[in-house]
Amino acid sequence: MREMLRRMEGGGPVELSPFMATTKKFAQLAFIAQQFGYEYVDIRQAEGRYVMLLVPDPSPQARARAAQSRERYPDAARGGALPPLDPEAVEPFRPASRSTSPPGTPTSSGS
Repeated sequence: MREMLRRMEGGGPVELSPFMATTKKFAQLAFIAQQFGYEYVDIRQAEGRYVMLLVPDPSPQARARAAQSRERYPDAARGGALPPLDPEAVEPFRPASRSTSPPGTPTSSGS
């Protein structure tokens, strides 16, 4: 995470290949990158590893979000506080909630 933020300080595209890459890890990285004005573009496989590509988001909303994050978390790239992760944003493959009732059983108490 910190390495990604340090690379983003240069303002150009950033490629990441985290050790033990999981879907959740990539989602977390993309979420934090978005808070600092970057957007996820692609994940590809290269040399047996997955590589994520992030690029600066030129939209005014992204620029405002990045400025706000840099103000709130000025030392994020060097071990300081990070923006809190939004659980909904970093759980891309959350299992559907399970019902305890068998299929076809009414779920509400009727009259």
